[in-house]
Amino acid sequence: MTSLNAQEIVDTEIAPDFEPASAETVLRWAFDKFFPRVALACSFQAEESVLIDMMHRLRGADFRIFTLDTGRLNQETYDCMDAIRASYGISVEVYFPEATEVQDIVRAHGVNLFYSSSEERKLCCAVRKVEPLNRALKNLDAWMTGLRREQALTRGSVPCTRAVKPEEDPRAGRWWWENPETKECGLHVK
Repeated sequence: MTSLNAQEIVDTEIAPDFEPASAETVLRWAFDKFFPRVALACSFQAEESVLIDMMHRLRGADFRIFTLDTGRLNQETYDCMDAIRASYGISVEVYFPEATEVQDIVRAHGVNLFYSSSEERKLCCAVRKVEPLNRALKNLDAWMTGLRREQALTRGSVPCTRAVKPEEDPRAGRWWWENPETKECGLHVK
């Protein structure tokens, strides 16, 4: 499978062509090259909402979106997902973690294991995020995310967040208890 996300496009030989390109140009290229086996991985943040709107203007409702439901999402995420479905008339493919794997890690390490150590947080992310992502990618040739370059070290999901304080980096609330250099769940690594 040729799986290209934004960082991988930058890291390939086509990077010089896409570095100055607009998001719309990159989307057109992705659809021309990979449709229908291309999808947007969406966590319903502002960046992906902008991409959804652009994709809708380019293709109507004829594009794919998938999301990972970790079992720990906040209600606002579900509300946003439903609003986007209704507004754009699109489907969202939802991937859940394997229930028995979640049960096993919760029984062995507790429901909030991610607070115990970075190793246990990575185990939680592997079960709740990375494995479902791998299933989502099985039938794709390419995927897109709304990840901005400056967010690469600070990605995460509730309950791994706290409100950002005034003057803080917008992503400072992600895994606030850990060293900022180790804040990656495994979804957006090179």
